[in-house]
Amino acid sequence: MRYTRKLYRELVDRAVIEAERFFTVRFAPHGTGYRLEGEESAPPVVTGPAPLERFLELERERRETGLFPIRLESSGRIVGEQAQAGSPQLAQAIEQALQQVRASGLDADNRSAAADFLIGMQAAAASLVTRLPAELFRPSGTYSEERREVPLPDGRTGALVLKFSASTDVATGLMQKAERVVVTQLGQSARRTVETWSLSPAG
Repeated sequence: MRYTRKLYRELVDRAVIEAERFFTVRFAPHGTGYRLEGEESAPPVVTGPAPLERFLELERERRETGLFPIRLESSGRIVGEQAQAGSPQLAQAIEQALQQVRASGLDADNRSAAADFLIGMQAAAASLVTRLPAELFRPSGTYSEERREVPLPDGRTGALVLKFSASTDVATGLMQKAERVVVTQLGQSARRTVETWSLSPAG
């Protein structure tokens, strides 16, 4: 089958990095479940702001070698380190952000502590996209959303929002398209990281 994975990440000053990778994959029986094997089938498409061109070129040259194989239960759920579990993962990301603020050593009344908090929140959000959703290849639902609000050191409120949506093939139950959006919010500003996947017959 043909499998694609695209990452869209908002940076400061409205800059955006986009990276899309293309794979040929095969589902094979493995024990009581399945083993998903695959390899990149075309060079990745990577775009972003000119000052980051050196980084972008390195990403274009890099080949994804650590993604496969992926082990699946008989239900299609990903097992092992690649799967992310939803709510516990979101709570862990929030805790990581809080730990970064506590370790900053800044006085609670210092407004710059809010900036440290935001950096921590963004790092926590990035950690959410390092692992695949456990039900990516055979979603049990079409939409889910989680939100955690945390008080900022300067009295305002920050939030981390995780949204997941998917559509499936009626005949097979396999994912056709899926999207995960992670939003970090601070006051009136928000920054998104969007990851999308698709799966279709090769040919």
